[in-house]
Amino acid sequence: MSNKAIDGQRLLDMLRGGVGLLSAHAEEVNDLNVFPVPDGDTGTNMTMTLMGGLNALGQTDGNVAQVIGKFARGALMGARGNSGVILSRMLSGISIGLAECDTATPSDLAAAFGVGVTKAYGAVQKPTEGTILTVFRESVEYASSVITEDSTAEDFFSGLIEQASRTLTKTREMLPVLTEAGVVDSGGAGYLYMITGMYNALTGAYDGADVLLPTQQMPALDTDSFTRDSVLEFGYCTELMLRLTTAKCDPDAFSVDTLVSRLEDMGGESIVAYKDGDMVKVHVHTFTPGVVLNIAQEYGEFLTVKIENMSVGHSDSQPRRDPQPNKPYAVVAVATGDGLAALFTEMGADRIVSGGQTCNPSTEELIRAFDECYADCILVLPNNKNVILAAEQAA
Repeated sequence: MSNKAIDGQRLLDMLRGGVGLLSAHAEEVNDLNVFPVPDGDTGTNMTMTLMGGLNALGQTDGNVAQVIGKFARGALMGARGNSGVILSRMLSGISIGLAECDTATPSDLAAAFGVGVTKAYGAVQKPTEGTILTVFRESVEYASSVITEDSTAEDFFSGLIEQASRTLTKTREMLPVLTEAGVVDSGGAGYLYMITGMYNALTGAYDGADVLLPTQQMPALDTDSFTRDSVLEFGYCTELMLRLTTAKCDPDAFSVDTLVSRLEDMGGESIVAYKDGDMVKVHVHTFTPGVVLNIAQEYGEFLTVKIENMSVGHSDSQPRRDPQPNKPYAVVAVATGDGLAALFTEMGADRIVSGGQTCNPSTEELIRAFDECYADCILVLPNNKNVILAAEQAA
């Protein structure tokens, strides 16, 4: 059956199909990896990035805008390596382009993928042609140019695949390092597998049913670490997702700085807040989470709320660090192996993030290290070219 437009459920199936096909060919993509560094992990990085998107979606049932929005944000937090960061920015642009769509027509998809091209190129300081960027851009340009009022979503994706295949073959001649190795660009190959998997799901050739959604195992709660005789030392880690409502404010004009200022005035610490459309995500450490909730609810209503006693331990977590005033500087170093980690620690690094060649840390892992530094300025030592984009994105 041809689709003049796709809805949220169909898009979710397509995303699962894209992740499934890429995952099945991850090792093949790894073997093509010679640029920018020959570390053989492009397929793994791209798959892990997209798995972050699926993990964020869970069993989401929504329209196109909601599905791609959650998927793109999950991919952003799970992005690993250059290819993963570029892919996450590509998805971020697509989500922006589809932000107002309940369903998506071929023209909607073309416009959104165009925004994705802009975002993907913007993720790289000095874009190199002959990479995933070229394959993505030329496929979008071609697919967008051939659709008409009578076109279907299948037509748009078949156009993407047709041109991506042609451009991917050309990458062998576009970059000397690829010519010398006799291979095509690994990131471009990964992108082609992704859109082919999406097309297969769209046409019914593959429904993505065998893609296992990643699950995060919650650490066991150590209830004995806070007893009837305990005194609250560290306060509560409070997180919430707020939907701004027109009954309480002007969502379009609302500035998150207003909320941050009020949380600071009431003694909140480690505040992270951002606005995404008419939603606001807040993270704050406080001894009075009820006050935080009251302030936030002046502007809208809660979608999610999470409050954790920071004095309570977890069986497999690292020991909590006592809250303290921020120091001027801290250093986060990325290192592989206990020896290098110990060396960086001896030299004064505040936090070590495990990773390096073939084992790139995610954006979220870097952010977690930043959050534990208690510093106004954090210096990051990526120690690998393939970690730089993820570090910049985490910043």
